[in-house]
Amino acid sequence: MKPFLVFSNDEKCLNAGANKFQLATNHYWFDRPDGVYDCREVSQERMTKYVTSEIGDPFVIDIEKLKLLGTEPEPIVINDDNRKIIKAQLQKVVNHLRTVAPDNRIAWYRMVPRREYWLPILHRNNPTKYQQQYNDYRKENEQNIRHFAQMFDFLCPSLYDPHPERRLDDWETFVDYNLRECIPARKQNYSYVSTTKAGTEEPIHPDRWQGQLEFLKHHEYCDGIFVYSFESPPDHDWQSILIETLLKD
Repeated sequence: MKPFLVFSNDEKCLNAGANKFQLATNHYWFDRPDGVYDCREVSQERMTKYVTSEIGDPFVIDIEKLKLLGTEPEPIVINDDNRKIIKAQLQKVVNHLRTVAPDNRIAWYRMVPRREYWLPILHRNNPTKYQQQYNDYRKENEQNIRHFAQMFDFLCPSLYDPHPERRLDDWETFVDYNLRECIPARKQNYSYVSTTKAGTEEPIHPDRWQGQLEFLKHHEYCDGIFVYSFESPPDHDWQSILIETLLKD
């Protein structure tokens, strides 16, 4: 049975056997005049400054939206022509990383597949009504995988729990659908999770957190997890839950 890998930069988890990783956001790649990232061109100067000094293994690229054709607020149409331009920009980033650290693994967070919470649940509950919408979502993911996935060593779906007030099986449906979207890439998949509700400091219940870790550990298309932080209020020993669930023999 293959090992289930845990990535966390928390000292307690590292001491228990977790692996370090490096998360790289927009400030690694793009200049920011007037407080807004200019995504029209990858900045070689910024890459040299940040990537060379902070290279990690694995190196997770956190560019969360396919909008690398203009400044940050500008939406773009995602079609094959634009994907080719985005791919060329991403390839510059990946090539630089491969040059700086040729033996390090590289992943892309969230975008392959595109994070989708409600559609899997709606499709599960009413497949006839939502089949076309789900087919469109799958087509989009297949196109993104065809254009982008081969550049990376593994995929990193975002599986934060945005609605911890809902039943756990809703989150499990969301996870299962998103992980299965990775299958055409034939890549390893490392889920990205947190002890906090996505976008807030509201913690999920520790029993739910443990249940989520167990579900991911035994999912056939999940090879491990990244835990971004344990920054929720210290009501519980979140690290110990993870260590007991995933890092103990």
